[in-house]
Amino acid sequence: MELTYSEYEARQRQELSLGGLEARAEKLAPAGKFDFRGGSWEPAPYCGYAVVTMVDDRPEHGPLLETVERIQEQLARIMTEPGSLFPLPRASFHQTIANTLSAERYREHVVEKGLESDYPSRITSAFGDFPSPHGCPPVVMQMRGLAIFGQALGLLGTFSTENEFHRVLRFRDWFYGTPAITELGVRRTRPFIGHITVAYIERSLALDERRRLASSVDGINQALGAEPPVFHLERAELRAYSHLAEFHALAALPMVRL
Repeated sequence: MELTYSEYEARQRQELSLGGLEARAEKLAPAGKFDFRGGSWEPAPYCGYAVVTMVDDRPEHGPLLETVERIQEQLARIMTEPGSLFPLPRASFHQTIANTLSAERYREHVVEKGLESDYPSRITSAFGDFPSPHGCPPVVMQMRGLAIFGQALGLLGTFSTENEFHRVLRFRDWFYGTPAITELGVRRTRPFIGHITVAYIERSLALDERRRLASSVDGINQALGAEPPVFHLERAELRAYSHLAEFHALAALPMVRL
């Protein structure tokens, strides 16, 4: 399921190449996560929980936050038709370390079983068993450039060393293999991909718009230069969401050091 370090690094580079951007742009589709009505955005319901690292948790992420918001401004100048692009708010920027349950699977495995009040503590009760490293600096991702996903755009991250990459996978292997987690119906469904979602596409784009978007994103990436902003993945926590623009902290629940 997970990529090897060399596969991961090659994948990220390919996604950021002009050819990779053009191939992804051809397959873009509206996300359906936010509705543009009467001149304003309304989020579509999408409930769940995820183990994440938030960008705005650390003051040294100021340059990263500024980079993301500058890119959002550039995208808004590219996609000017109202209702085309939903830029995510600053407080929502995050890296998903491990998914739990969301949408229909959350309803099936949590709501219908009457586990809503117990679910967060049952997930995080296992955190204390993870053998967190002591005395190690945070895992650092270099946010290399903007990529086009199936329904969104996001900054992709790479790692300077294989060890840092495997520190993230070590937590994921432990998390998805813990009986307390698997008993709740939580499964690993995709490999780890370092990224920060920046915006969702919410309108079908014509062919010329897709090509222009790919070319413009390539230009944005070239302007990032040789010193990309960094994202420190020091700790992860469980956060709740009722839609994909807000990730709510859960008081009194433990965090885990990666």
